[in-house]
Amino acid sequence: MRSFEFQSDSGLSVTIAACESPYVLSSFNTWQLQSRAQIVETPEMDGQRTYGVWRKNRKATIDGFIDTAKTPEPQREMDKLRQAFIEAFDPKYFGTLVFQNCEGLYQLRCRAYSLPTFRKDKAEGLVYRFSVTLEGDEPYFVRLPERAAPLGASYMNHRFPWYLPADGAPFAIIYPEAVAENTSKIPIRPVIEVFDTSGALVNI
Repeated sequence: MRSFEFQSDSGLSVTIAACESPYVLSSFNTWQLQSRAQIVETPEMDGQRTYGVWRKNRKATIDGFIDTAKTPEPQREMDKLRQAFIEAFDPKYFGTLVFQNCEGLYQLRCRAYSLPTFRKDKAEGLVYRFSVTLEGDEPYFVRLPERAAPLGASYMNHRFPWYLPADGAPFAIIYPEAVAENTSKIPIRPVIEVFDTSGALVNI
């Protein structure tokens, strides 16, 4: 599941995700990275000489929509969410864009290139589609380090491969009891690894 959290230096933040957020993600376009080169050409020289190539800065566009049709006061809620979105993406302030996909977490220091744009979708009732373009000084996303925490030991007899049962039966009884807490503001799918008594990994 892809999701984005923009944490503005102004103190405001916005989460854009496929679910569990009023700002629903439609598409994410990182654009093609452009480059510049230092080239020298002289009279009567065939071709050219390239002495240096470097990448230009990164631009990315996030598109999505806001749907307040199921709220008690749809228009008031829409106005509130639109205003919060605009304030969070104020081009005056830099911020940190945290991007999560199935491969991990990435971040980019950037700011809005201009204020977000909104367009009412007439076919979908009270739905406003938004688009915001971000511009960073650096061309690359930085991968955030993964955090690993031991949860404890289970003394149940397990068989693999194992799948989450439909009735929600527990996979294991962990002793001592442990909790893996998500301290971020975006949903993160954990990866649970099980080792046997010899320390060998028995599942991924």
